[in-house]
Amino acid sequence: MEEQVENKDFMPKAQVEIMLEDIRSDFKVFGEGLNDVKKTVDLILEDIDEIKSDIVDMKSDIVYIKTDIVDIKLRLDNIDEKLENKAKKTVTDNHETRIVKLEKASLVSA
Repeated sequence: MEEQVENKDFMPKAQVEIMLEDIRSDFKVFGEGLNDVKKTVDLILEDIDEIKSDIVDMKSDIVYIKTDIVDIKLRLDNIDEKLENKAKKTVTDNHETRIVKLEKASLVSA
């Protein structure tokens, strides 16, 4: 018995079993936490896949929108040109009318 007391490195079997049980318990809790993290990551990955799909759809929509915008710009340019031409024609017609009136007035007075 004296030999056991003098050996400071000696640990009773019961104490070792308690420590091992505590370590097993910690690993079990760690494993459960790891499973929870895995489930959360799986849910996040599903959400990311859905978001990726939505982004692909939006990119496709943007291509169509860009095409429509180009078409609208061309139409607006065409309308602007027609309005500009009409305004020029109206001014020209007004000038022609005034010139004709002036010519008639000068012919009457002459």
